[in-house]
This record gives sequence, structure tokens and C-alpha cells, in this order.
Amino acid sequence: SKIYPINELKEALQEANIVINTLPETKDTIHLLEREHFECMDHNCLFINVGRGTVVKEEILIEALKEKLIRHAYLDVFENEPLQPSNELYQLNNVTITAHITGNGNENKSEVTGIFEKNLKSILNNNELIENVVNPLNGY
Repeated sequence: SKIYPINELKEALQEANIVINTLPETKDTIHLLEREHFECMDHNCLFINVGRGTVVKEEILIEALKEKLIRHAYLDVFENEPLQPSNELYQLNNVTITAHITGNGNENKSEVTGIFEKNLKSILNNNELIENVVNPLNGY
């Protein structure tokens, strides 16, 4: 495996069979993926978006799917939510839409409860948050 810096994103996409977006929404990630990125991907590539829908403009994603620049998209998040019933994504046969439930499993609930418990104990003892702390400068 290899870690690519952001300035080598296109090169990384050329090598990927599956692209999974888990990015948060920040000033640096809004509309990060453009048409040229989908053009770099293999035509059999799967695109999975469970991060933030704003990472890719919906119209660009729809064009990429219609033109078969990628094989299939699995979408749990969208640029504009909630997704309207008339949205064109529903008409495409190479899209799977889930109900924004990626993080709703029992394991996730248990993990979140554990993080909350640790942080609550720390705060009650006049300390700071110790786990999963948001950095406003980074946007997440």
C-alpha cells in the first residue's frame, strides 16, 4: 500500500479499483472531486461516498455515471440533502442509494457511548475533552 499526498490525487485515482470518500466537509474538501478526477478513474471503478456529499458536485457525478466514466456509485450522502424524489440519481441504474445510515450499526453506537463516557468523566474532573476532539481550524 502507498499513501498519496493530495497533489497526487489523480495518480492515486488511476490505480484505484474502488474509491471510498470518508472526508469531512471543510473549505478544502468542498467540490474536491471534479470531472477530471472521474476521467482518471478506471471505467470499472466503484465510487462509494459515506463522507460528505459536498466533496463532489452532484451534476458532475451524474455526468460521470451517465457517461460510464465509472461503473457504479454507492451513495449514502449527497450534495443537497435530503435527496428529492425527483432527483436524477434515482433514474440511473448504476447507482445504489442508501438512507444515510452508514454509521447506525450497534458497534458504532457502542463506540460513541464509550467516547462520551470517557470525555464526561474527564470534564467532571475539571479536565478537558480527551478523545475525538474537534479542531475548528481544520473543520473537523
